[in-house]
Amino acid sequence: MIAQFTTAGDGLAYDICIVGGGTVGLAIAAALENAKLRVCVLEAGGKWQTKRSQELYHGIVADPLVHPPVQNFRIRALGGSSRAWGGRCVPFDSIDFQKREWVCNSGWPITYETLLPYYRRAHEVIEAGSYDYDPTSALPGSPVELIEGVDDDLFRTRLERFSPPTNVWKRFSGLLRSSRRIHIWLNAAATGIRLAPNGRWVDHIDSVDLKGTKREVTACHYIVAAGGFETTRLLLASNDLMPAGIGNARDQLGRFYMAHLGGTVGALKLPKAQQAVAFGYERDAAGIYCRRRLALTE
Repeated sequence: MIAQFTTAGDGLAYDICIVGGGTVGLAIAAALENAKLRVCVLEAGGKWQTKRSQELYHGIVADPLVHPPVQNFRIRALGGSSRAWGGRCVPFDSIDFQKREWVCNSGWPITYETLLPYYRRAHEVIEAGSYDYDPTSALPGSPVELIEGVDDDLFRTRLERFSPPTNVWKRFSGLLRSSRRIHIWLNAAATGIRLAPNGRWVDHIDSVDLKGTKREVTACHYIVAAGGFETTRLLLASNDLMPAGIGNARDQLGRFYMAHLGGTVGALKLPKAQQAVAFGYERDAAGIYCRRRLALTE
């Protein structure tokens, strides 16, 4: 079921409440269809991107040279940014999770191996083919190296894979529209996560519709899937019991946000004027577009 939040009554109670109707929120909702649970999705936008709704995503960028306007790559509508992205996929490397003395604040509480099964599942959701970023196995019979003779102890050739790109709302809309257990509320902006007085569990989600009417949504379990910006904003704003925000006891929420980095870090001069370069797009055995990229070795 899909409906405007303005039509919702009081006493909204579910087994699972998902905040955010973007890539992650809709994928989780679709996966729960056969779980025999009452599920709701609170989507702050509508079916389509509108000027009025998109204006709420405007923000100030400290340095326009290192970050695009924040409203340009975030879509406040069903499907979220999957409505606009180009589909390029590049996973983290194992070393990205490791503690390195020369990298301040490095070291994650999880490992690459922990994330691997979720990477594979994400590939299924966004239709990016098999989780294979090795040109030797993914593109057999084609040149392995991006630039002939360059791979060595310092450089290696890896792949980037491309989703069609997949708009997750279009992909799952048929299932979600017809579901009796899943309720998708449009223009339902979550404004706060309210904890029980002891601070040990969530009591309800405060939400507001386009008319400014406030409603409380309760559930047995809550999933916040509102994207990097809005998830952080919501947790920080939920500070009635925890002054620093929920999950921010160590003041880390939002500290390590990073968009796509860009810039010139060096120049590579090839010894041969006509040296072979394989930088075009190629399809793997499943028809998924791939492209080689040059990466540093660990």
